[in-house]
Amino acid sequence: MKIDGRKQNDNTKAYREEKVKKNKLLVEKAVKLLASSKQKINPSAVSRTITEYFSDEGKISSVGIRKSPLYMDILEAHIANNIENNFDIDIGNENISDCKKEKYKLAVKNEQLIRENRILNQIIKQENIPAPTKTTQPESLEQNDIPIQATKELLKIALSMGECYVKNDEVFKEEDGSLILTKKMYRRLLR
Repeated sequence: MKIDGRKQNDNTKAYREEKVKKNKLLVEKAVKLLASSKQKINPSAVSRTITEYFSDEGKISSVGIRKSPLYMDILEAHIANNIENNFDIDIGNENISDCKKEKYKLAVKNEQLIRENRILNQIIKQENIPAPTKTTQPESLEQNDIPIQATKELLKIALSMGECYVKNDEVFKEEDGSLILTKKMYRRLLR
């Protein structure tokens, strides 16, 4: 005897309402869990938390959370009530749009430096210039300290904007989850 699959794939109004209630409870649980662990609360973090801790109850994507006014209201209400707990890093008097502009400028400059580096490497290969030895010039602590401080500040801004997240002392991109900083590099920045 063949089982009627329509009952399992019900699309009635009652089923949709029940699904919305379940997802609302999942979003609320995830927000509470993130708040209790003092992590940044955004749709991506909520979706990731639901997948990691409540996957047996259901799943909802970050896009689904962003598109639903009901779920976004839950996130915004919690953020509005707990502003001091939502941002781990204070970015001073700068607002988010200024940070995004600065991020874009730095990305453009980074691309220019990468291009210049490639050109210089090609010139070095063509001219057979020997690579400098490590004993040519001792590095001072002040020369190394400046890039580390700049990197710390850029990381603070990126974390506060939700562009990346920290998991197990490694920094990942929010967009695709690719690794940005290894444990060793992240720990060196925290010193």
